[in-house]
Amino acid sequence: MTTGVKNNKDIRMYQTETQAVSLTSMRNWALKHYNTIKLTIYGLLLINFSIYIYQDIQNAKATLPAEHSFLDLMSAFTTSIDYFAWLLLIIVFELETYSISDETWNKQWAWGLRAIRVFAYASLGHTLFSYSNALADSYQVPFKMAESLGACDFADQGYWWLGILTYEPITFETCNTMPTTNLWQSSVDGVLTNENGIFWEHIFAHIDLLEITSWLVIMGAIEVNVAFAMKNQTNHPAARTMRIMSHIAYSLIVLFSIAWIWAGQPVYAWDEFVWIAGFAVIEMNISEWKEEISENQLPNSNGPINGGAT
Repeated sequence: MTTGVKNNKDIRMYQTETQAVSLTSMRNWALKHYNTIKLTIYGLLLINFSIYIYQDIQNAKATLPAEHSFLDLMSAFTTSIDYFAWLLLIIVFELETYSISDETWNKQWAWGLRAIRVFAYASLGHTLFSYSNALADSYQVPFKMAESLGACDFADQGYWWLGILTYEPITFETCNTMPTTNLWQSSVDGVLTNENGIFWEHIFAHIDLLEITSWLVIMGAIEVNVAFAMKNQTNHPAARTMRIMSHIAYSLIVLFSIAWIWAGQPVYAWDEFVWIAGFAVIEMNISEWKEEISENQLPNSNGPINGGAT
């Protein structure tokens, strides 16, 4: 019995040591290729941005009325504006936490990045407002039962078919692939759909609002983390609380990604993954700087949080 227990302990110790060596090797590989990984992630974000611009342009053709206001135009491009604002913020954090050295940092950099940050958060405020309005509109059911025998009755008349978060022009070439019963027509613009389209429009109006709220919580956690790290107070209760909230927010975003895949929108799920990777890069920058602070035991409150710039 004693020998068996000892052998089991030896096996567990060996497995633990093997896992530790494996994790260390992975960490060393990641650090060695850190800049390459980072540039790849940022490049993927830019590619995704171009995809969203194209999608917004296509959707605007279906949803924008002929006579539209500037506010209508902004609402039609909410996703692109939102994406651009997040790109600005991640660039700001990359510059603050890694790229700008302490020797280069000055008041001009500080004020410039602060102005970009204010603009980005104002844009995200617009996105939050737009998604809130979209959710409110989804409860008003701006659709009425269409008096027709099928989608082909609307073919080549400027109507669009609303699928699951996608718009497709209704033409004689495409209408035969669309449902023929229980059709609903938008009372605002030339959009046709069925109960399934209305259901998913309603569900994802909730997800859009919850998703941007989750990302704002994550961004708030990073901001708080940065603020306390600059004061060498990384274990402050507020910083710990925000870290817990960010973990909850990340968990929600993973669930939303699963919902996107289930709804047949893998591009959105992929985009969530790339953004998680992007913010992981920023948090690695901050973590690296915290280790530097701990080694020096000196708070750095005059420059950016710089994990690796020289």
